[in-house]
Amino acid sequence: MEIATSKEFAEAWAYVDSLLTTQGKGAIATEAIRDLLLKAYPEYFGITDTSKIVVDMTGQNLRDYVFDIMGGDLEKKTLFFVGEAESGWEKWNPDSLLDRATKDLSNHFEVAEGRGFKLPDKGYVFAVHLLREEIEIWWKEVKP
Repeated sequence: MEIATSKEFAEAWAYVDSLLTTQGKGAIATEAIRDLLLKAYPEYFGITDTSKIVVDMTGQNLRDYVFDIMGGDLEKKTLFFVGEAESGWEKWNPDSLLDRATKDLSNHFEVAEGRGFKLPDKGYVFAVHLLREEIEIWWKEVKP
């Protein structure tokens, strides 16, 4: 899916890109997935309540934020949606990014199960390419 951006976004993006760390860029890319894809097309991902989708803004999977993006009840440790994201900023190789995200998803499934989370049967992996003029998001469903 490609989404065109406005001139204002492109200018703001150039400035933000110069300031962000790798983790900050990952958080922005994951937030783009939530706002531009999951909220707009929740039915593609079996999401019934988009207000329960959260993003790990640290990029470090701290505490109960085992996945880059997930949906459910963290207090009850029950998740109905899980996803891992990789982003390309200069080089764009979506297949490689999806492969890396798939490995992360599998590893994070093991960690989450070890922490007592109830998980869905599948997860999603995303490759995000953020440019001044557009945002491109590739994804696939994965059964870890």
